[in-house]
Order: sequence, then C-alpha cells, then structure tokens
Amino acid sequence: MMRRRQRSLLVGRSIWVAVALLAVGLSVAGIPARFAALQMVCHAGGACGQFGSPLPRHLVRDLHGMGLSLHVYAAYTIAVEVGASLVSFALGALLAWRVRTGGILFVAVMLVAYGALGTNLPDALAGAHPFWREPVGLLDALALASLTIFFYIFPDGRFVPRWTRFLAALAAVGYAIAFLYPGGVLEPENNQVSLAAELALLLIGVGAQIYRYRAVSGPVERQQTKWVVFGLAVTFSINAAILVIAESIPAGNPLLTMAEDTIFSLCGAVMPLTIAVAILHHRLYDIDALVNRTLVYGSLTVSLAAFYLGSVIALQALFRVLTGQTSDLAIAISTLALAALFNPWRHRLQGFIDRRFYRRKYDAAQILAAFNRHLRDEVDLDHLTDDILALVAETIQPERAALWLPEARS
Repeated sequence: MMRRRQRSLLVGRSIWVAVALLAVGLSVAGIPARFAALQMVCHAGGACGQFGSPLPRHLVRDLHGMGLSLHVYAAYTIAVEVGASLVSFALGALLAWRVRTGGILFVAVMLVAYGALGTNLPDALAGAHPFWREPVGLLDALALASLTIFFYIFPDGRFVPRWTRFLAALAAVGYAIAFLYPGGVLEPENNQVSLAAELALLLIGVGAQIYRYRAVSGPVERQQTKWVVFGLAVTFSINAAILVIAESIPAGNPLLTMAEDTIFSLCGAVMPLTIAVAILHHRLYDIDALVNRTLVYGSLTVSLAAFYLGSVIALQALFRVLTGQTSDLAIAISTLALAALFNPWRHRLQGFIDRRFYRRKYDAAQILAAFNRHLRDEVDLDHLTDDILALVAETIQPERAALWLPEARS
C-alpha cells in the first residue's frame, strides 16, 4: 500500500511538473503577442476596453491626454494579469510539494493551468501564431479536465461516489478530443453538444460534492468544503458586480477601465487561496465566523448604499418640486440618516442572519442569555443544579449528564 501510494504521488508530481513547464513556457512565449494586441485600437464595439481587451479610439485619445501611452496600458494590463496568476502558480507549487495524496495533485494541476490561461498570454500566442494552437488547446483541455476531477475528488483525493472515476476518465479524453480536433469545431464554445456535455459533467460534480457533504464528510471535510464555497461566492459576487457596472456605465475614462480590469484580475486569486487554505488545513474553523461577518457586512453595505442613493435622488426631486432647483441639503440629510441607521440596521441584519443561517447557535445563545438573567435571582443550590442540568440537556443534548459539587469544608 505504501509503495502504491508513493508511485501514485510520483506520477502526480511528474504530471504537475510537465503541466507547469507547459503553462509557464506558453505564458512567457505569449508576452510579445499579448503586448502587441493590447496596443491596437479596438473596433469591436461594446467589447472594447473591457477585461483586458484593447481600448476603443476615444479612450486611447483620453489616455494620451493624461500623458499615458498604449505602451503603458499594455504593460500595466499584462503586469496585473501575471501578478494575479503568479498566486495560482505559487499555490499550485505549494500543494505539489506539501500534499501526500496523489489525487489532490490534480488540484495543483488545475491551479497552474488556470493560472496561465488567466493571463490571456497563451490565447494571444495561439491567435498570433497558429502553430501554437495545439499546445494551447492541450492546456485548455488539462484545465477543464482537472476542474471536473476537482469536483469528484475534493477534499480528500478519493472519488466519491466511486463511479465518478469513470466520468473523470471520460472528461479527460473528451476535453482532449474537443480541443485538439482540427479547426476547434468540437470545443464547448463552438459546439452545443460539447457544451451540454461539459455542463452535465460539472453538474454531476456539484451533485457529488453535495452527496459527499451530506453523507460522507466529517467535521473537517465539511469545513474544507465551506472554505471553497466561500471563495466561489466571493469570486462570483465581485465578478457579477463588475460586469453589471461595466454594462450599465459607459466607459468614459481609461483609468476606470483599468481599475475594473485590475479588480477582475485580482479577484481570480480568491478561489486558489481558499482552495489552498482548505487543503492545507490552516485555521479551518474560522470560516463560520468569516462567512457570518461577510453576510452581515455585505448585506449592510448593499442595503445602505441603496438607501443612500435612493434618499438622495428622492430628496433632490422633492427640492426641485419645492424650490425649482437641487440642494446640497439633500446629501447632508441623507448622510445624517445613514449614520443614524447604521448600528440599528446592522443589529437587525445580524439577528436575521443568525436566525436564518445559524439557527442552532442562535437558539443556544438565546438560552444562555436567558439562563444568565435567571442566575442573578436564583440562590437555592438545589434549584440551581437542576437548572444547570436542564440547560446542558437543552443546548448540548447529551445522552446523560451529571453535576459533581465538592463538599464544603468545615
């Protein structure tokens, strides 16, 4: 068994080294092509200037008006993308070095492959030089196959349910065929059948994770899963907010466009960080408090921002009706109302989230608070003993409980 595990670990690390060399090599080779592409003026309409694409003509003109050139824009964009992807590379290397389970090395492969693709450097290389299309397609296939396998094996490296190992093999072969088939007609983005198969494999993986969490995972494994779900939720929320802002506000400032690209790129480091934290078992039990605070302050920020914006708009409209013009008094009133509302609304949100998502802990806290108030008035030791045993039975629910009190010395 030990020899088999060592052989599996050796094979996994060899695969990781090969993928890492491929990813780094394609990324470095793609820098000149990516740099040249970012210095071109975009004529593609709404897609121009978004998420690392070339800037449209009017933003290029504004950029030059600020004393900056397209060389600066291109260099900055590449630096941000590479910086965010270096996090994935480093964490992938850390996992490949630290883990002792061959299956988990697929996660390290996924981090390296996605770290390279997140830079857009391999795609730029394939677009400029068709000779490199097959190696870049292989990297794409490895990234998607390792992502599918991740859902089947996380967090302990075992396939759960066991039959998912056949789906993992099918995914590896299928992605290789799709991305290496001449012309790219079988890639999921170009073929509806391939896209449906990709979604089916991912949905089965999500179902496998739910089954594992409910029926197989112990306390530690469940905390690991919570970390990854938290990272996924944060990444999705930030990316969705950026997409909404980018679609609703026309690009009128190149610095704003660069800021959006920066946040979008750096957000790509959240998932690798939470995956690495989960696998390396570092401070796992802080996640419940972290999720709780994120829910509370995220909801607080969104709701108060909506209240502030709505109150300013409503008061400005009211001032226009009454006086015929807007007034800074509307902003002052809205700010004071926001300050007065902050703490009461935060406590209400905290109570709602505790009741809705942390009901057991909330009930226990309420019981302990009530007992603390009762304790101030109780002086009879026998009654106090019965109350303590009843409290333990209600909150912890043990099979049996007893209270030992030392005899008083005379």
